[in-house]
This record gives sequence, structure tokens and C-alpha cells, in this order.
Amino acid sequence: MVTEDILVAAEETKNEICSNQEDSDASQAKEIPKHPLQNTWVIWFNKRNPHSKAKSDNSPDSGVEVASFSNVEDFWAIYNFIQKPSMFKSVCDFNIFKKGIRPTWKDKKTEGISGRWTIRLDNQSPTYVDQLWLELLMAMLGEQFGEYGEHIDGAAFNIRNGIKLNLWTSLKLELIKEFMETEGTMNGDIKKQIIAEKNEEIGKLLKDKLNVHENVTWEGFW
Repeated sequence: MVTEDILVAAEETKNEICSNQEDSDASQAKEIPKHPLQNTWVIWFNKRNPHSKAKSDNSPDSGVEVASFSNVEDFWAIYNFIQKPSMFKSVCDFNIFKKGIRPTWKDKKTEGISGRWTIRLDNQSPTYVDQLWLELLMAMLGEQFGEYGEHIDGAAFNIRNGIKLNLWTSLKLELIKEFMETEGTMNGDIKKQIIAEKNEEIGKLLKDKLNVHENVTWEGFW
């Protein structure tokens, strides 16, 4: 039977990893090296009240931190154990964010534009939904967004009446080459134009990598 208590699943995952590591240490004199990711990532889970009147899919309550990973092997150990988007039946949010960034609107403290690209997956097959989620994670964790990798905050899926996948971004002025070359003298309108263009480029990369060009929208703020 599929359980929807991801907290239990996360704890069991941690215990399983620790147990496997102990067995490995006992049987091998030399530990097998792991493949580090560029960032440490934290998994957050929020099981929501289906009758909540919250306006946002990611309200100030970011949920519970259930696990973290910083290498390929630990990611797969966790991913293969926890439920996939199509398995969740109740209202919830599942987030994987860079360490130090909470999955809330209020945690966006940067001079620039912050928000998310959202893919609506209404009436899609479970296999397709789960595969698209994996492809989104592979693109994000594998740093496949090139020069925009520093502007990627995390990925999420939201379960409501349907399923939505999200790529969260924060375009930071101090990391944009065109802005740095002007030593901060660029006027406000040009700043906004450059940031908006960069954000659209991230959206295009997302659509191309996942081969999804419909039901993709942007929601954010300056």
C-alpha cells in the first residue's frame, strides 16, 4: 500500500543509507568515492489542509525539512525510495531547494526578479508526470542551465486538483554580466529589461530541455 507519510519515508531512507554504509565499511577497507554535486540540496515537504484559503501554492509555511544530499549517490538513494508525484493523492508541496534557501515567497531577498516557471500537467498519464519530474531534477542538479545555474533556486511539485511542476528562480543583478560591466550605473528600466530577457531565456531552456511548450507560465515579482 502506498503511504503518504513522507516523513517516515525520509527517516527510513536515512536509516537505510546509514545501514548500507555500515555494511560497506565492514566489508571494504577502502570507501568507494562519491560524485559531488555543485550544490547541497534540501528536500522540504508540506502536507496542506485541502480547505485552506491560502492564495499561493508556496505560502510562508515552507513545511518540514526531511532530507538533504550533496552527491549523486545520495540523491539516487533518496529518489528511488520516496514517492513520485503521481503517487500523492492529498494536497501537498514537495520541494528540492539549494541549501540556505527556503521554499517560500518571503525568502526571496534579492535585487532583481524572483518567482517560478510552472508547468501544468492536468490529465496526463502518471508515467509521463513522473518522467517529466525526473527530467526537471536532472536538468537542475546536473547544472544544465549553463550561465543561469546560479539563478536557479529549486524545483517543486504541487498537488492540488491537478499536478504542477515548478522551477524557482532568483535573477540577481550582481550576478548578471551586463550589469557588472556598468559598475552599477545602469538605470532602472534597462535593468528590468535585461533581467526580463534573462528570465525568458531560462524559460526557453526549461521548455526545450523538457520538450514542453504548452501550459507553461511565469509567476514572480520584482
